[in-house]
Amino acid sequence: MFVHVAIERGGGRRRWWRAAVRSGVAAALLLALGLRVGGAAFARGIDSLTGPVVIEAIALTALSTLCAAWRWRVVARQLGAPLPAGRAVTAYYRSQFLNSVLPGGVAGDAYRAIAHGRDVDDLGRAARAVVWDRTAGQIVQAVVTIAVLAVMPSPGRRLIPVLVVIVGAALVLAWQIWRGRRRGSSWPARVAGVVRSDLRDVIRRPVWPVLVVASLGVVVSHVALFVLVAHTVDPTASVRALVPLAVIVLIATGIPVSVAGWGLREGAAAWVFAAAGLG
Repeated sequence: MFVHVAIERGGGRRRWWRAAVRSGVAAALLLALGLRVGGAAFARGIDSLTGPVVIEAIALTALSTLCAAWRWRVVARQLGAPLPAGRAVTAYYRSQFLNSVLPGGVAGDAYRAIAHGRDVDDLGRAARAVVWDRTAGQIVQAVVTIAVLAVMPSPGRRLIPVLVVIVGAALVLAWQIWRGRRRGSSWPARVAGVVRSDLRDVIRRPVWPVLVVASLGVVVSHVALFVLVAHTVDPTASVRALVPLAVIVLIATGIPVSVAGWGLREGAAAWVFAAAGLG
């Protein structure tokens, strides 16, 4: 529903202005990093890649995509919009590509919501499935980040209170909506009713453990990919040192003010690597 409204009414100057701002932020951050560390660092990173590393990266990406598609299918089924496994995996690969090349990092998700909505003849239900799919993944990722930063020493420990507040606020809001009984015809009341109904369908005892496991598979795959390529560039860096840096960079990647994380991701990596004493 929310994606559908954004697609239908988010056009015009406002949409292009937001896209220009995101692209500008990404370009400015990348330019600043280039001026700060020079082009040699980027060239050395690319030169460090080997055939086996690329194959391992493809395998980890496939694993994360399969887990994400599994989570999406579970959510869609609970909302009454079933989705075949093959179509889910194909659509998720397509959405990842679009998220990587278009501003905001969510255009691919909007596209898979539209495509799924056409298949089931219910765009609103399909869009809500995508929203809850992404929401479940972000919540699990935030919880994993808090846990990793709490048990493993890193310069990102100062982020723990912020993440705890965000996750806590999200859980309190979900609980209030879940327990709400207010009825009405106003737009907020209708939205709250839809959200409450979706929560009760998605957060059920047989369902939410599956969503957690699938989301953990996505997060672990992404962290493993980051550690793989970081260790390839700098073999002296230990896995124990790289894991907390990876979860911080992944959190930065999800902030929708750049082009699929470009700029913020590299800026966050430069900060945490420098703070950790790495090059």
